[in-house]
Amino acid sequence: MRRVLLLLSVIVFYVNTVEGRTTDADSVNRLTHSLYANIADSVKFDINGQLYSLLESDLKSNTPVYTTGKFNRIAKVESEDGKVVILTWNTMLSNKRSVVSGVYRYIKEDGDTIVNRLIQGSYFGRRLIRQTLRADNWFGALYYSIIGKKIGKRTYYTLLGVNPRGISTNLKVIDVAFFDNRRGLVFGAPVFVNKKKKAYRVLFEYSEKVSFMLKYEKREDRIIFDHLASESEYKNGAAEFMIPDMTYDAFRFKRSGWNFKSNVDLRNSKAHKRQSRKRTRSRKG
Repeated sequence: MRRVLLLLSVIVFYVNTVEGRTTDADSVNRLTHSLYANIADSVKFDINGQLYSLLESDLKSNTPVYTTGKFNRIAKVESEDGKVVILTWNTMLSNKRSVVSGVYRYIKEDGDTIVNRLIQGSYFGRRLIRQTLRADNWFGALYYSIIGKKIGKRTYYTLLGVNPRGISTNLKVIDVAFFDNRRGLVFGAPVFVNKKKKAYRVLFEYSEKVSFMLKYEKREDRIIFDHLASESEYKNGAAEFMIPDMTYDAFRFKRSGWNFKSNVDLRNSKAHKRQSRKRTRSRKG
């Protein structure tokens, strides 16, 4: 109990010291660190609210701290055109599950700046691959790559991310975001094409025991990823038994969107070589 009270007093002190000022990295890092501590979920939700406020203030600032790279445990992506910044982070709950939170900044054509929160929705059904989601009902992912592409007259920002589920499987996603004047930044659009079928996003769920490669290759203008197959013929289709089978697929960009290609040759790919070394080290360990 004393540890909880001490932690809360430190958090309140740091939040109060930055109120009304430019956000500082130390206060943010103390908050993100506490989201992994052994304290009540209700306390973590309060801390998360403070973190939202601090990061919103930072994105609105003329001298934002996020550009220094001093934030810990916060994933950051920024588009090449400078219009989109997304910061995402994770809260570990007592039941070992996770909640992903985020904030974004979008600079409109007229120069106006939009800053808003990303709030993870509580339920997504089978229609997820055919849904456009608003910022207040977001799928939730820690993004590590953003790719801006023009399709027609609109710029779409393709996002690669991981959803830290905290159960027997891991989940990675290829999503896409675009700005709508009425709804703000929204997620999901029918730009992923596989045999004339279109999806709004692509999900990969696999065993927590393995690593899964999902990476954008700029030179080839393609998104490459492991092909998943069941490790057991008796558990075919069960996500906790899905593992990479040492073949690879890709989405290659064309003017109308991302087109699926199966069984691509990655023998000369830098990403493939890095992943192979990683798996070799894992087997030795």
